[in-house]
Amino acid sequence: MTSEASWIRVTAIVRPQRMDQVCDGLAELGVGGVTVSDVEGVGQQRGYSTLRSGAWYQSASHPKVQIETIIAVEDADQVLALITSNAATGEMGDGKIWLEPILRVVSIRAEEGG
Repeated sequence: MTSEASWIRVTAIVRPQRMDQVCDGLAELGVGGVTVSDVEGVGQQRGYSTLRSGAWYQSASHPKVQIETIIAVEDADQVLALITSNAATGEMGDGKIWLEPILRVVSIRAEEGG
């Protein structure tokens, strides 16, 4: 096994209302699969207050969606550009994207991998 990664895990934290745009765009690029999780976080926005059922509700965090996928290294720039353009509103709280090298991917069902 070489120490150089040929795969990258892309993790994007985006606004929930932008999830479909991001996932649809990834599918159009041919990205084979994504994992989507509901998450909450605190960034520069900090918390928020809202009126619910006549009472003020305060939250220290904002609901977000975490989208993860594994792609080939050579597709990274195209995937980053797609996520950025589909997730951006131009306002604080649009999210973050990070990439991590993956040294090996193994299919459990097929018991094969690189």
